[in-house]
Amino acid sequence: MGFKIGDVLVFDVQGVEVEGEIINLRKVKWTSFQPNFFILVQNGVLSEAPKSWIAAIPFLPDQQRSELQNAIAKEFSNVSVIDVVRTVDDVLRTAEKMSWSLELMAGLALLTGYIVLFSIVRSQIKLRRWELNMLKILGASWGEVASFILTEFAFLAFIASFFGAALSVVVSFALNTFIFESDFKFSLVQPLLSVVIITVLSLVISLLASLDIVRESALSILREEK
Repeated sequence: MGFKIGDVLVFDVQGVEVEGEIINLRKVKWTSFQPNFFILVQNGVLSEAPKSWIAAIPFLPDQQRSELQNAIAKEFSNVSVIDVVRTVDDVLRTAEKMSWSLELMAGLALLTGYIVLFSIVRSQIKLRRWELNMLKILGASWGEVASFILTEFAFLAFIASFFGAALSVVVSFALNTFIFESDFKFSLVQPLLSVVIITVLSLVISLLASLDIVRESALSILREEK
């Protein structure tokens, strides 16, 4: 809200105005399920004001947790009990569903990309069919021709996957730092693994798209030219 140290705030506590000067700032950890106090005041300022007491109970087994909740509700009707474990489980289940949806969308995008890649490689190989067969006529084996093609598309796949992985790291850093205000822990293994897997799959798709033309006899295209 743009507050800074030295600003004076006026709080309305059930009709009574209380002034407070900001003398320090604190960072709230949103990932913690402990109570996060947004404003702390010195002793005596709000001592006589109505208040609510909050207590946190350590982890208990399911049976003991249910018995404790029932006992508290029976003895103290004005006490509200929040089952943090159940809340966390609900949040985790929702996060798992969202993660599954994102993974499905990523898989569909990857599948669509490989279909497009197959079409592009197929089209390019057909356009360069005469050039590739000329290499065979000059003495190149079909393995050398295939390696020539795969090297070209491997470079393109590596560049695309590298920039994609780098962009994902940047977006993750921005979301964690500026949106969720949590610590960002960079892991080099996952981006590198994604780059390697995507590059290898791209090579396999490129090989399948060009295999029949690469293994084609150079004599056949010479006869077609006649």
